[in-house]
Amino acid sequence: MAIASAAFTLAACGPDDPVADDTGSPSAGAGNAATPKAPKATAAGEDHNSCPTLAPGHSYIWVNNVEGAMNNVIAREAKAACDPTMNEGAAYHPVGALKTYGLSPSAKITVLGENGPETRGATEGPETGIAHVKSCADPNGDTWDGGQAAKSKEFCYGQNFYDVVLDGSTITEMTEVYGS
Repeated sequence: MAIASAAFTLAACGPDDPVADDTGSPSAGAGNAATPKAPKATAAGEDHNSCPTLAPGHSYIWVNNVEGAMNNVIAREAKAACDPTMNEGAAYHPVGALKTYGLSPSAKITVLGENGPETRGATEGPETGIAHVKSCADPNGDTWDGGQAAKSKEFCYGQNFYDVVLDGSTITEMTEVYGS
């Protein structure tokens, strides 16, 4: 349940969320554990520095595609930005070169489904988490290998950003994030 609620918590900018640095960007980038800073009060006494940050040990990625036997996630690291004065939530953007991340068969994947967050098995079950990730990263099916196909039509938010936990270069947890 914590993973499911994390997908929506990461998108909110509010006074109870961890804060950003003085530039308005999150206090940690991809691959770095976030350390909340004390809120900086404005002249009016309001906190305009509040934005989501990553939990310790988490990173953001942007998925380009999934290949191999549905066990290689090709992605770029990603960063979040948020301007709490705009009240729009976090915006994510990919940075750096494409990298290949392995997917643990026991990984927990939480996706943004049509009715909200859904936790799925990585590779088990009729609608796997990795099939959602692959379908949403490649809605036209251009990178599906022979014999592979989506089991059903996936609801895709369309931005392909995920909060991940890595063990080296292997994804052990993956949560789709909603951004503005």
